[in-house]
Amino acid sequence: MSTLYALRVRCLKRHTCTGCGCVYRVRQELTVTEKARSEESAAKTATKRINQQLVTEPNAVACPDCGQFQPDLVGHRQANLHGLVTILSVAAVMTIAFAAAILGLSGGLTAALLAGACIVTAVAHVFGGTRNPNANPAANRTASRQMEDGGDLDVTHSGDREQVRPPVGPFTRWHTVGIVGVLIAAGVLLVPGVVKDRPTESVHFLRAGPGEELRVEFADAIDAVNGNWRGTVKVTVQNPQDFRNQPPLVPATTNDAQWTTSAAVPPGRKKLHPQLWATLTIPNEDRVTGKTLDLKVDLEVVYPELDGKFVRDRRVTLWKDLSVKVSNETLFGRVWQIPVRWVGIFFGILTLAFAGLFLTALGHGLAKMAEPTKAEVEEVAAALAAARDERPVPSDPRAAARVARRTLESQPEEEETSSA
Repeated sequence: MSTLYALRVRCLKRHTCTGCGCVYRVRQELTVTEKARSEESAAKTATKRINQQLVTEPNAVACPDCGQFQPDLVGHRQANLHGLVTILSVAAVMTIAFAAAILGLSGGLTAALLAGACIVTAVAHVFGGTRNPNANPAANRTASRQMEDGGDLDVTHSGDREQVRPPVGPFTRWHTVGIVGVLIAAGVLLVPGVVKDRPTESVHFLRAGPGEELRVEFADAIDAVNGNWRGTVKVTVQNPQDFRNQPPLVPATTNDAQWTTSAAVPPGRKKLHPQLWATLTIPNEDRVTGKTLDLKVDLEVVYPELDGKFVRDRRVTLWKDLSVKVSNETLFGRVWQIPVRWVGIFFGILTLAFAGLFLTALGHGLAKMAEPTKAEVEEVAAALAAARDERPVPSDPRAAARVARRTLESQPEEEETSSA
């Protein structure tokens, strides 16, 4: 029958300083739980697990001779920081992109927000990456010497203080390459805004399949209260001769928001720049397949505008020419329908992610420059039967450690009670 044992393990972790060659050992005391048939088996399993754990953990104690933290600590910190910043930045860019699409923000404003997020990301990478734990070796050495005086650290081989190699900085020229990659991502995300905001009379060439929908976007030309607007759209086929002067009907829809001019306007909502759009449905007719539709899209927009203290409705008419090649190659047509904005966002996110992963890889590479460590278990003490099979081992290591600690602390009281 298996029993849950709580064990207090005293161990040493030996380090070799890459700066001066000092060999020092850090004494630690860990509390763990193991489920085994005997105390000996639990102690053996705990010893093996702790050895593996200590060897892989970064060294959090500086060298007592030269005051340098080892590359494994610096590298792991850098890798964790750059990895976290990368995850948050990619999530932020995707959130901004989808929120802008839902709210109907203009291409220019969306691109500016996305590029701004990349710039903030670059600043976070630089700020976190330049933080150097080896900036004050004297203070690091003092803290390690205090641990040595307290018996938590001992030096087995003194280092050469006369020929101390400078530590590898947390921010190198390769990190600069990664930061430049983040800034390139910002530039890529700006491109869709520049390309998107073209004059309304520009001609667009698209591909679509019969029965498919096309979203036509207009340059932002209004300052609307709360971003409200509604429109009336009309589509005219400008090449009726290609259809024997009987052009097909191209249905279209657009925004149909409603509002009241008597409601109070909250601050920051007086002048918003909504994305103006219309959705066209390509006729599902055999006679249009393989041909080109030269279309003119007229959009009459009504929107609320702040005039002094009053909100008044204003009208503006926009138009856009576009040519649509109708093809049965639906997949090919859909690829060509992808707006330039989303293509730019995709490549911008890709560049941002690769730059962040490159910086994270540099941190892991720095960690591997540390000298190999070795763990030595001095003593496995106070192995106690804490529970039987009906009490499972907590899956969380912290919870298991708390169970073990409470068990060990309660043992002296049990012994005193039994002796009394």
